[in-house]
Amino acid sequence: MCPEPGEGRAPEPGTVWAVVLAGGASRRFGSDKLAASLGPRRLLELAVSGLPAGSRLIVVGPARTALDLGSAEPIRYVREDPPGGGPAAGMIAGLIAVDAGAAADDVVLVLPGDAPRGGRAATELLAVLLDDPAADAVVGVDASGREQPLQLALRRAGVRRLMDAAGPDRGQDASARALVAALVDRRRVGLAAELTADVDTPTDLADWAQSGSGSGPQR
Repeated sequence: MCPEPGEGRAPEPGTVWAVVLAGGASRRFGSDKLAASLGPRRLLELAVSGLPAGSRLIVVGPARTALDLGSAEPIRYVREDPPGGGPAAGMIAGLIAVDAGAAADDVVLVLPGDAPRGGRAATELLAVLLDDPAADAVVGVDASGREQPLQLALRRAGVRRLMDAAGPDRGQDASARALVAALVDRRRVGLAAELTADVDTPTDLADWAQSGSGSGPQR
């Protein structure tokens, strides 16, 4: 018997939301690293360029309206309260913003704004999530086997579990790794080194620029 159209395949998602963590102080860089040029683009522009077309962006950090983030949808900027509460608090602030407006079948990506290939990594994680209807959360794993708690693909149930784990402090000064541990059934997906590499210093940026091919710095 022939299967019905679509039978055996994961359902198509609703809207894809992307929570982009862009609120760090760039202390090691010495200036706003996300506005730094990397080839013809700025770092934050490059980080989001690999996201699926039509993604709705929630950028956690100060508004950088001079940058072209390539979104046809309005970009929403949010901040953790108070600002400077760390990556976990930033992630939770972004997820709260998504949860207030997302539909039940929407999916959520989390990525760091200082990873030049962060959008591409998020797209790979999304593909794994959509291929497994039973999965509520997928986390990226770097070449050393270490989880990257700021590189996630989530269904709404995963979003809610992270928000619950954050508690009333909403992740303020919490460990992002500890929060992600609350996703007990998370899928772990290995990512190539260039998909997890980030930019912390001017030397990192120069390494990326010198690589030319987009493979990132060799570490």
